[in-house]
Order: sequence, then C-alpha cells, then structure tokens
Amino acid sequence: MKKLILIVILFFVVAININAQNNIDLGKIQLPVEIEHRLEILPQGEYHLFLHDQEDPSLDLVRRDEDGFERSYGMKTKIENLNESNEKPGTTIDVVTVEGDRYVRFRVIHNRSVYTALKRCAADSIEVYSETAVGSQIDPKIRGEIFLIREAHRLLKEFSRTIWPDWQSWEKLDFIVTFPNGTRLAITQKARLPRPFQLLVNETIDGKKIYLDRTSEIPGKISQLMSIQGHGDFSGVIVNLTGPLKAEESIFKQTERKQTAIANSANEEDSLDAMCLNRLFTYIHEAFHVQQMAFLLESQMSGRFKKRGRMSMSFDPSLEYGFFADLEGKALLRAYLEKDSIQALEYFKDSRIARELKQAAMPPEAILADLQRTRDEGTATYSNLKMALLARASGTVNEIAQQIPELAPAYRRLDTYILNEGLEQLKNICEQTLDTYKKYYIYGTFQCLLLDRFLPGWKKDLFVEDSTLDDVIRDFLKLTDADKHRIGERLKTDFDYEVIMTKHKKSIQNRDEVVSSIINRKGRTFLIDLERAQSNFDINPRESWVYWRRQQLYPHGLLGFVHGGLRLVSEDTPMRLYGNILEWIDTDETKGENGYELKYETKDGDLYKNITLTTRGFRMTAKGAAVLEEGSTVKIMIID
Repeated sequence: MKKLILIVILFFVVAININAQNNIDLGKIQLPVEIEHRLEILPQGEYHLFLHDQEDPSLDLVRRDEDGFERSYGMKTKIENLNESNEKPGTTIDVVTVEGDRYVRFRVIHNRSVYTALKRCAADSIEVYSETAVGSQIDPKIRGEIFLIREAHRLLKEFSRTIWPDWQSWEKLDFIVTFPNGTRLAITQKARLPRPFQLLVNETIDGKKIYLDRTSEIPGKISQLMSIQGHGDFSGVIVNLTGPLKAEESIFKQTERKQTAIANSANEEDSLDAMCLNRLFTYIHEAFHVQQMAFLLESQMSGRFKKRGRMSMSFDPSLEYGFFADLEGKALLRAYLEKDSIQALEYFKDSRIARELKQAAMPPEAILADLQRTRDEGTATYSNLKMALLARASGTVNEIAQQIPELAPAYRRLDTYILNEGLEQLKNICEQTLDTYKKYYIYGTFQCLLLDRFLPGWKKDLFVEDSTLDDVIRDFLKLTDADKHRIGERLKTDFDYEVIMTKHKKSIQNRDEVVSSIINRKGRTFLIDLERAQSNFDINPRESWVYWRRQQLYPHGLLGFVHGGLRLVSEDTPMRLYGNILEWIDTDETKGENGYELKYETKDGDLYKNITLTTRGFRMTAKGAAVLEEGSTVKIMIID
C-alpha cells in the first residue's frame, strides 16, 4: 500500500473587496508604530479598519501597497458583551504593555459588544543567530534543506523562462519552511522579520537572507524521512516538512518500508533520495503557482478574468466517471508514447472525447473544478517535471553533484524520479476509480506535454486570457459532431471495455461497503480534535483507504499518524478523518468502563501535559491535550 499523498491546494485571492457583505468599514486609522503580523512587519501609517461581523468575527487591517493593491491582515479578536455601560460606539488605537512586552491594542465598540485585538510592536532590529551558544546547533537536515532551496533557485534562474514565458516572480519570492521538529526557516528579501526569527549571518540565496525561528522547536533529531506539503500564494512558497523525529523512528518502521516501496527501490537509500528530489521539485511546483497568480492578477486588472460559477471538488464518483477517466488517462499515455505524430494526434483526440464523457458523469460544480484545477495543478506539475527533464538534458546536474555532495546521491537517481513522477504516475492514477484530486495534476501535465509537441506557443496567453487547457485543446482539435461520434465508437474497440468496466465496478462496490461499515458503527466514540495542533502532518494508512464526501475512511486503521505534537498508531480497526477530527468508535465497549487508560506528567484542570492515551483501538502520545467526556463521547483536543 502506497503512502497517502496529501493534496497540495492552491489558495488564490487576487484582490480584496473591502466593501464586501458583513465587512463593516470603521474608517481610517493611524498605526502609531510598526507591528508584527505573521511573517511580516507592517509599517506605521494609514490603514482602513474593518469589522468582519460574521460567524467568526474579527478585526481586519487593510492597506494599499505601492503596487496599488489593497491587502488585508486579519487579527485574532476577543469579543465581550458591553452590558451596562455609558461607553459610546467608536474605535481606540493605543500602545499597551502586556507581560513586559509592548503591543498595539485595537479596541472597537459596536452593537453593545467590545472587539479587542493585540498586535506586538516590532523590534527595532533583527537578532543574529549564534551557533556558539550551548544547544543552539542547527539540525543537519535543516542545513541540507537550505542546500535544496539554493539548488531550486539555481534551476529557476537557468530554466524558468524556458519552461514558461516571463516566469520571473520567483526572483523576489519568499520561501517559508516548517520542519518536523517545529523549527521554521524563512528565505526572504525582507530586511527584518518578526522577533521569533533570527538572522543567519553571512548566508544568502540569490541576495535573499536566511532566518530561523526555533521558539516552537521540540526535542529530537530530524529524520531523513521527510515528505512535503505546501502551497504558493502572494506570501510566497509555504511548505511543511513532515515525518518522525529520530527517537520516533522505531514506531514507524512499517512506514519506512512503505516509503521505500514508493521509490520502486530495493533499499532505504533509494527512498530517501526520491524524497529529496520530490522536495526539490515541489519548491519549483509551488513557485509556479505564485507565477500563475501574477498572470491571473493581470487578467483581472485587464477585465479578462472569467467568473465561471461555484466549483466543488467533492462528489461521489460514479462507475461512468471512473471508467471514462481511466480511458482518458490511457489515451494520454498512448499519445505521449507514440512516435508517429499522425497516430499520436488520434490518441490525443481519444483522450479529449473520453474526457468529455467523463465530465458528463460529473456534477456541474465538479466539472468547473476539473477545468480550473487541471489547468492550475497540471501546469504547476508540468513545470516541475519539465524542470527535471531540462536539468537532466543540460548535464549541469553532474557538475552540481560534484560541487555539493549532499545532492549527489539524489541526482544520480534523477531518471528514476522522472519516470515515477511522469509515466508511472499516469499509469497508476488511471486505475484509481475514486480519485478526484490527483488526476488534475498528472492528466494536466501530459496535456501540456502533448501541446508542446503539437501546438508550439500555446502557453502565451493561457492565464492572461484566463483560458483553460480544455479551451486550448478544444480550439486546437476542432472536433465536429461526426468526429466525436466516430471517436466514441473507436473507444469501444480500441480498449478492453469489459475488463476495464469490471475493475471499476469492484472499486465502486468496495467503496460502498467501506462507507457502510464505518458510517454505521455504534459504540463509545473517541474524537481527536486537531484544530489547535501544529501543522506538520503525516498520515500512513494500513492497506486501502477511501475518500468519501470530504472524509478519509480507513477500514484497517493507521500505521502511523503525526500532527504537530500528536503521534498515533492504531490496531487493524476502522477509523475516519473529517475536517480537523480523527474518529475511532469502540464497538466492544462495556457499560460502566471509560474504555481508555490515560498517563500524564502534569495536569491543570482538563489540560494534560505529555500524555499517553491507550484504547483498545489505538495508542497516542501528545505534548498537551484536553480530555473531556460527554456521555458516550470522549473528546481529546490536541494543544501544542
């Protein structure tokens, strides 16, 4: 069973409508000093203040940047009832001292409620990081990741414009990385960052400074077993590296064996090198997402951005969807491998008709998601795979491998990476009846590669015109109704219909059985709430799993689960993950027993520190958790 691939989601917001519904304009304010906001230092000066008065009320600062765009900075807001008071509605901005530190306090009285937000004042200068202090040595894996990001910059400098015209946003892009031990790395052109970050002196990447934040670090050496999840947006490339710390590796031995299998290798070194290359080219992938945003912002400003309606990636795949999605992928594979251009073009047409038949079996909102995400994720995956192909063809990787020993083992396996992330990925994803996410990435990638072959110059206005790959391919192929009928009939003879249909029928039946077996379970319910856990996340199912209505169903439980300070291993027992909740139901509960054993170091009310909780179905440890019993439900809130 392969490791569950967490989906990288592109968050896209190109502008802020400050007059949106439920945003109450409180007018202009003067920020008296610089303040810290996440990874930025906001300058003093004029802002608009808004009250977002909806389900989760908050105060938002809005500032017009030098580029003319308004950017919003939401602030964590405390809400209190005013009760009996003579205070009048209004806004107060002042500087206060809390526990010896200076903050700007935003206090708003509106509709007999008081809204208060605190933002820490920025320090006058950045602190320099020193490795000479006791216990301050940087983990070697962090040093290694800096090498990877430096190499990503070299590749972008050499090949970005070859991959896509005018791809240059990466030059000013921030790279923010969170490691499994909680350390944060920031690579940026900013002269200063908020106080948790300290500057690494005499180290830069293409003029960008390197900062570290170790304030949330947990003990333990970082293992080489690091996978990556992340996204690219106007804040930069932001990723989380996940995996066990050295002390925890024994808990995840089965996970290590599975990760080795992912790389199609006979030993652990091959697996580690594959993960290293995956991280390197994921930085490329996420950097391209930021370039997409720049192009789409241009599209919006010129009035060419299209409003396509509501999209949703969540739907229950039908037999027809799984069947025709399989034919679409198989036809793309045939087209890519075919040497004869005339025949390859016919296969490309097959993929187009199979795609239309697949979309006919999807809800309208899911079709819109397919159109947009095949473009967004397909072109981003194309960019990282194309980068690997160009790097291999250039021969420069051999020189770099000689100069940087840390990259040599991984680069020796570049051919394997390209095969696994390209052709093998396409072959495998065709077979996945229930997949409604990963196909966007790999199908879009091969559509791009085929357009490279048949339609040079296809990239020029794709994003600026806010077109989709479907638009480009449809306009290029110009298939008539007669063509579509002819190709539809050809699909029935060129593919083994019955064998493929039978395979997908079994997958649909298995899904329905899994859903029924998990959703209908009764007994004492354990809910592990992850909302307040730190974001490093790694999940490894035992055997198969099913994605259903935004829920991940694990009929055989989990070999390993990491989320912030939480570490969990389950028995062979059904579990499910939905939203921020991991659920297990004890169907063997006995009346009068609580069904779990809890050990801890310290306790403060309902909050336990350094706990171990054991049930019949799973065993977990966490740095901190609140354990609450409500009837037949045990709620465990992870607090890092």
